Amino acid sequence: YVSDVSLLRTQTSSMIPRLLQKIASDLPEDVVLACPGLVYRRDCVDRIHCAEPHHLDLWRVKKQSSLGDQDLMGMIDTIMKAVLPGVEWKVSVSPHPYTKHGVEINALWGDEWLEVGECGLAHPDILAENLSQHSGMSGLAMGLGLDRILMVRKSINDIRLLRSTDQRI
Repeated sequence: YVSDVSLLRTQTSSMIPRLLQKIASDLPEDVVLACPGLVYRRDCVDRIHCAEPHHLDLWRVKKQSSLGDQDLMGMIDTIMKAVLPGVEWKVSVSPHPYTKHGVEINALWGDEWLEVGECGLAHPDILAENLSQHSGMSGLAMGLGLDRILMVRKSINDIRLLRSTDQRI
């Protein structure tokens, strides 16, 4: 937050509309967009929350298709196997403004579940507004918390350690 009327980005999904517009004139049949970056939150800092987490948005957009829930679960499975191999994970229903059929991804971290991402079917209005010259588009949208993924992968028990200036860390 900068002021009462200005807000720093809270999700890397804010990069997606401009990127969709940029590739609209030469849109591939099937494309994955990746938008990494820092985001800014007014969270109370504790062992699983920090004010400037690293995020990664992954959006798959496909022409003349109808990507659905099965495709979404396939994307989640592929990503989770790649970033957290061998770690148990689950999804639960969690609506988001930029998706339909939104779910939250939780990974087993020690003996508790930790949210590491959110995803769903890309909202058709976002696709239509930013790819107006194309019809029959569908997509998948995923936002990942990279700090939390690292915490699970490396068994780090406190997110604040990732911001430590102690050279031993």
